Amino acid sequence: MIFDILIPAFNESANLPRIEEQLIPQLQRDRVEFEVLVVDDGSTDDTGSKADELARRRKDVRVIHHERNMGLGAALRTGYSHASHQWVVSIDCDLSYSPDQVRRLVERVSPEVDAVFGSPYMRGGQVLGVGQMRVIPSKGVNVLYSLIMRRNLSCWTGMFRAVRTSAVQSIRITQDGFDGVAEIAVKLARKGFQIVEVPAVLGRRTAGESKAHLGREFRRHLVQLEKLIAREM
Repeated sequence: MIFDILIPAFNESANLPRIEEQLIPQLQRDRVEFEVLVVDDGSTDDTGSKADELARRRKDVRVIHHERNMGLGAALRTGYSHASHQWVVSIDCDLSYSPDQVRRLVERVSPEVDAVFGSPYMRGGQVLGVGQMRVIPSKGVNVLYSLIMRRNLSCWTGMFRAVRTSAVQSIRITQDGFDGVAEIAVKLARKGFQIVEVPAVLGRRTAGESKAHLGREFRRHLVQLEKLIAREM
């Protein structure tokens, strides 16, 4: 089975080379059949040109460009709509989830499962090198999603996941920002798709700058949670 490896990228020039230096070699070692799909989300550095250069060298890499920066949710929406294989694995360009963990996702794929979420918050998962000022609000938001959705998932907000292409293409992703990640999980759950979790280790970013702004993203999640309570999603 071939997996689309979806990588949203906004101003990730420092991390783009890791796709070829770290991610692809690890996928090959783990015998994961793949096609990399980079969505350049309107980068203002040379992320786009580096991605294009990589695609020219490798037939197993495709690149899609946004003319302007639209946000993580929008980049995922674009990537999912262009997926050409049965399953899509999404992973951060900074590889804060190390490439060797992709195997955990793909090994859990089965005919009975529609999505496999990597979770640093479940038993066996870890968060390394990330400050508690980020971890505590994130855990809190995920608990709220679980309570409101009445589903025992520990990580609604993490992008490291494998999703059946037909399932994710059947939902409408409306949020353009980081809250789009949780929106995808919520809508998959509401449509009755089977979601399972595997332990994952989230590490800290070592190059480039994070695009997430804690206060703004927390407020967006609260708005989305309010909509869930009001049944507006």
